Amino acid sequence: MAESVELATIWLVDLVGSTRLATSVGPARADELQDEFFALLREAIEASGGKEFKNTGDGLFVAFASASAAVKCAVLTQQLFERRYRSAEQQLHVRIGLGTGESTIKDGDYFGMPSIEAARLCDKAPADGILASPMTKMAAGRVEGARFESVGELELKGIPEPVEAFSVVWEPLEPEQADAGVGRWPLPEALRGVPRIAYVGRAAGRGTLERSRALARSGARQVVLLSGEPGIGKTRLAAYSALGANADGFGVCWGACSEDLAVPYEPWIAVCSQLVEHAPEAVLNDYAERYGGEVGRLARNLGRRVAEASAPESSDPETERFLLFQAVAGLLRDVAQTFPLLVVLDDFHWADAQSVALLKHVARSVEHCALVVLVTCGAT
Repeated sequence: MAESVELATIWLVDLVGSTRLATSVGPARADELQDEFFALLREAIEASGGKEFKNTGDGLFVAFASASAAVKCAVLTQQLFERRYRSAEQQLHVRIGLGTGESTIKDGDYFGMPSIEAARLCDKAPADGILASPMTKMAAGRVEGARFESVGELELKGIPEPVEAFSVVWEPLEPEQADAGVGRWPLPEALRGVPRIAYVGRAAGRGTLERSRALARSGARQVVLLSGEPGIGKTRLAAYSALGANADGFGVCWGACSEDLAVPYEPWIAVCSQLVEHAPEAVLNDYAERYGGEVGRLARNLGRRVAEASAPESSDPETERFLLFQAVAGLLRDVAQTFPLLVVLDDFHWADAQSVALLKHVARSVEHCALVVLVTCGAT
């Protein structure tokens, strides 16, 4: 096959302590964490325009036509990992090396000094660190959200002369920041007092919830039921999962049912109000054009966010209920097609019949979007 030569920035990322990880958590959990690792990497790479060309088993080689795009991707990768695992029981850390120059491309692989530099600098980088070659620094220029600091000359295997390396300094994402097309909104009131500490135990349940988020990100809507005896920790596990989802870039809505308060649609009132309050204006305006003000039956704040929303249609009870169900499903779908969304319905064993019927409708009609509906329910 013909060869070609291109100017490229080669980017190598490596999972720190991958061998130790496998022995500390066991093979099954290690496989799950590795799947998370590659999914998060590819999210950053896709957002930055990189071309993955080799999988090393515990890392990826990626080529970029732009040095600044490669640096931005490296920073975004570190920020996503820091945010995702800042409160997790099992921490994952990565290191990244960057090399720039002419690369020979053959059979989709990139050969030459940039790949060698990227590999050797990655080997030298600390956990959570990014090391770049002088050519990468020069070609990238000034990159918003990052700065270069010299770490001096390093002896790199396979390169005869010492190479001055530059650390790319980055800052963690703040809670209100958005990245990679992922929207951010405040935590629901019910979660703001929950301590962000490691959760011990319930490994199988936590693994299922993490997998459901990964599947939802790929566009496969998930409905998950947490069932068990009173006091077993269903709400706590749901809260832990919600905090993890928030750290992972999901918008989180929380609705709960009360034992002694027989309010129709009680958990959905809270969920729909949070959706209306925090959904992007453009999404909400487009939604209101198609569904009118039907969801305003539950979300009283709709008129404040969308002044032009029409009044709910007056008809027979069954028709009104159908229009409301369609409107709630449409709102969930529209928001979840914009960014990942987790909806928690807590203590659903106390839910009224209308709330149960609405959940069934959502489960049947909302598909192919980044939505997880997590329901906690006492054992029957």
